[in-house]
Amino acid sequence: MSKKPSIKSRNKGPLVSGFVFVYVFAIAVGAGGCLRDGRARALIDGEIGIATESGVSFAVGDGLAHVRAIEDGRLDLWASAPAFELIANAGSGAATEWIIEVDNCMPGAEMVAASSGAPLVIEVLEADPRPVLRRWRVRLPDNAETRLRIAPPDADSAGMWRFAVMGDIQEALDRVDEVFARINRESGVRFVVSTGDLVDRGTLGEYETLQLQYRRLDIPYYTTIGNHELYADHERWSERFGRFNVHFQFKEVTFSLIDSGSASIDPVVYGWIDQWLERAANGVHVVATHYPPIDPVGIRSGSFRSRKEAAKFLSKLASGRVDMTFYGHIHSYYEFSNAGMPAYISGGGGALPERLDGIGRHFLTVDMRMDGIERVDVVRVD
Repeated sequence: MSKKPSIKSRNKGPLVSGFVFVYVFAIAVGAGGCLRDGRARALIDGEIGIATESGVSFAVGDGLAHVRAIEDGRLDLWASAPAFELIANAGSGAATEWIIEVDNCMPGAEMVAASSGAPLVIEVLEADPRPVLRRWRVRLPDNAETRLRIAPPDADSAGMWRFAVMGDIQEALDRVDEVFARINRESGVRFVVSTGDLVDRGTLGEYETLQLQYRRLDIPYYTTIGNHELYADHERWSERFGRFNVHFQFKEVTFSLIDSGSASIDPVVYGWIDQWLERAANGVHVVATHYPPIDPVGIRSGSFRSRKEAAKFLSKLASGRVDMTFYGHIHSYYEFSNAGMPAYISGGGGALPERLDGIGRHFLTVDMRMDGIERVDVVRVD
């Protein structure tokens, strides 16, 4: 287990002060979609990253990229992780020359290939002004399987590096570019991990705005969902961004982004969690989900709907030697411990503050060392 990281605010002023008011999280809104069952979302997760066109079938390993569009000779993906494998099987007479575009891609990512036939020639196409959009042209061999890996050159190497954490944008979606601009100025941050509630009511217009706002960010944004994405059809999310539950590794650190948007976790997902914990048991493991299993203050209905399930979830994470947990939903900042694991709530993406404590918009930066977590800092935007 890594040592407990130090915490430091980047801005002067108290992090917790003033009067507490009870933000009424009405359980009744669950009837409007907040507490919908997660089973349908788990089933969708298993279908992400699979497509066939012009005699070529594509499959993204572990669903870590979503097929946004496919047509003869072109494949457009949205990445949900910093590194992933794309497997292509071209049949006889299939279209073999393909342009592959990846949005939400790691800046500087490369495409490398291993094929059962002759070595592939991969052409890097003209760079897009946005560092998170990359394009390649590749000619696939006929009647063969080709494995393409898309990742930055240092994806598997150890060393010091940083990522950011944020959540709960909601009704502040039209000005989240201010938060993104501050993240862009933060030196060395490789990507953002988000705990969800990116939209408020899940309208098509909000998703269009979200997509435009992403264009202001110079690094990828990897996220699960919150309850606000469930006020409308959850497929509005999946058809744009892919999986609701995401598990990946970068620079020897494992990340599990878990869908608790229904204030619960589906049994199918618990099966995945068991596998993920086993794989990461001997390394550094970071878990992020929207709802804190147990509200550290206890007055906002800001937790799993079942304390029994909360105990089950935390017991699994602790037994699996998870190093750090991140949550959203509560629109403030808290540092605490759950089941012996360092825990952080960061709900400062711009949603209505739940405390009159001077905590406005903010995000966290997490500094990683070779064997664990070095420190967590709070970076204020307001």
